[in-house]
Amino acid sequence: MSDDAHSDDKQFEPTPYKLQQAHQDGLAARSSDLAAAAGMLLSLAVVTFAGPVLMRELQLMTGEMLGGISANAIRMPGALPIARLGMLVALVGVGAIVGGVAAAVIMGNAAFNSARLRFNWDKINPGAGLSRMVGRAAGVRAVFAACKILLVGGVMLDALVRSSVGLASLGGVSPREMALSAWTLLLWAAWKIAGGLAILAIADAIYQRWEFRQGLKMTRRELMEELKRTEGDVRFRKRRMTRVT
Repeated sequence: MSDDAHSDDKQFEPTPYKLQQAHQDGLAARSSDLAAAAGMLLSLAVVTFAGPVLMRELQLMTGEMLGGISANAIRMPGALPIARLGMLVALVGVGAIVGGVAAAVIMGNAAFNSARLRFNWDKINPGAGLSRMVGRAAGVRAVFAACKILLVGGVMLDALVRSSVGLASLGGVSPREMALSAWTLLLWAAWKIAGGLAILAIADAIYQRWEFRQGLKMTRRELMEELKRTEGDVRFRKRRMTRVT
């Protein structure tokens, strides 16, 4: 292969100027998996620490609603229990939002850019969509999707085995203890799924950063033209350096 063909290969790392331009255009490595995993972990942390309070509030509300003997005695709970329950549920949503924002900051694309709000035909173009279904990126997405399915399926299967073993010992326990056992099992499964998804999300974030840098690589001609725009003609600069030395 000739030198001209080699010179057209994108083999040079992007310059700081090109990275800055990409950032100004709203281009950055993005990992939706990392945002989802971070939001899930923070939401689970809120649920885990606020779980006993949440169950107690639900128990109080249920007791207040069904405190009477007759059906006519059933009444809606007061505004205060509903407000406390709403605050706990809102904390879960806040945890998910904070996790998503934190993931965006980690990936370096937390800056707001109004250009990203403009209509983009490529988003609804069938041809562009089909092109994204083939290639290296599509293969990597398929591998990550298969890993997620295996992870969730394995954890749920393990949870079913654990629950079937524990059902035999729940015959003479109270409904409260049964609910507590079910809650513990659900939290255990959720934390295992969230931990596995977090590991996959970190791997996806690393790949997305690498893929983004690969897309910004420059050919020799692009590099020379950019250096000419930012620092002047390379040949004249070399001559000036030679005269100085």
